[in-house]
Amino acid sequence: MEAIIYTTPTCPYCHMAIDFLEKNNIIFKEIDVSENENIAVDIMERSNHIGVPIIEINGKFIAGFDEEKIKKLLYL
Repeated sequence: MEAIIYTTPTCPYCHMAIDFLEKNNIIFKEIDVSENENIAVDIMERSNHIGVPIIEINGKFIAGFDEEKIKKLLYL
C-alpha cells in the first residue's frame, strides 16, 4: 500500500507524519506543494482541506498528522 503525503518544507507536522511513515516502513511519495501551485490547489479541492500535511491513502484523505487515522487506513 502506498501513501501520498502533501507537504511544505517548513511544516513541523509534515515532518512528524513523514517520520511516522518511515518508522512504520510505509512506502510513500512526498509532494512538496510549495513547488507547484496547481498541485496545491488540486489537492485542496479534492480533499476539502486547506493546509498541510494532507495524507492520501487509498483515495481517502487525512488532514494534519493524526496517527490514529493513519493507522486505521493503513491497517496497522
